Amino acid sequence: MTKTGLYGPRGGWRLAACLAATALVAGLAAGGCGGAEDGGGAEDGGAGGGRADEVTFLTGAGFIAAQGYGFVADAKGFFAEENLKVTVKPGQAGEANMQLVRSGQAQFAAIEYSGAITRAAAGQFDGVHCVAVLNEKTTNALMALASSGIRTARDLPGKTVAVIPGSAPKLLWPAYAGLVTPRMSEQEIRSVRFVDAPATQLATLLAAGKVDAIGQFAPGLPTVTAAAKGAPITVIPYGDYMTDMYGAVLVARDDVDADVKRRFARALVKGLRYTVDHPDEAAQIISKASNGVTKADIAAKELRLLKPYVGSPQATPELVARSIALMQGIGAIPEAIPADKVFDFSVLPSAASGGVR
Repeated sequence: MTKTGLYGPRGGWRLAACLAATALVAGLAAGGCGGAEDGGGAEDGGAGGGRADEVTFLTGAGFIAAQGYGFVADAKGFFAEENLKVTVKPGQAGEANMQLVRSGQAQFAAIEYSGAITRAAAGQFDGVHCVAVLNEKTTNALMALASSGIRTARDLPGKTVAVIPGSAPKLLWPAYAGLVTPRMSEQEIRSVRFVDAPATQLATLLAAGKVDAIGQFAPGLPTVTAAAKGAPITVIPYGDYMTDMYGAVLVARDDVDADVKRRFARALVKGLRYTVDHPDEAAQIISKASNGVTKADIAAKELRLLKPYVGSPQATPELVARSIALMQGIGAIPEAIPADKVFDFSVLPSAASGGVR
């Protein structure tokens, strides 16, 4: 790996959530934002010659279409425009991506935002920060066969739900269930049984009737429908109620040069926007990268469903503080933490400007 220029120098809960969020933002204003130091590179891109900086990026979940924008950014030359040589690898949900980033086997990865908060609160986010928002609202959802009679979250008590190990649908279930109307009791919320299963088997398990529902990315509906041979699928999206939770975020090692982070984030966001604006072309690129494992026709449908979740994502200390307060309010973290323990806000303004040129 080329090291030159890459590594620089070193109900009731609602009220509690609001108070915690206010305290967190006040702390940020007083203490400033944390994160990596500016490595002194060119603010507008560092793409003006010299040897390309080499980095590795892990997708959020294998070759799933909605997680495949890194392959698109590479194929369209967006990384090269920023003088970056990027190895894009299929990652895994849950803790797997973070282990590779912490060990230095990758410099960047896409992970679920809720997981970033819980790890930061548990002291498992040392040496890394989120540096860009990739989905402005959570894409997490539950899916069930329409024939099962499951229509809403209120139909799930006593049912079995298959999820990827360590994934967000299980983690966020108490928060989501606590927001639906009419309200669910604690006993009803706890009665939902979650079981672990590989991502590649979720749709098959649902189609075969082995589980009542599955945790899935909402844009993954076409894949689930195909596995169910066209049978109607009920989608229960968390984002309808959990408006303060981002979806996927980009995480980076703190010891990566600040300018490299900005250039990488800009190129990746550009690739993401190109992906949802050109779903048919992007689907072909992702299918090729997966050696045909991801089917282009289904991928194109998923990318069209992804577009509403992208928007113009940009984190702010206020929004991050609110989501931290939400996680504390549902007991997912023991106490509130500063927003800048999760995000390095110094990278975000430049990353958010990564429009398609």
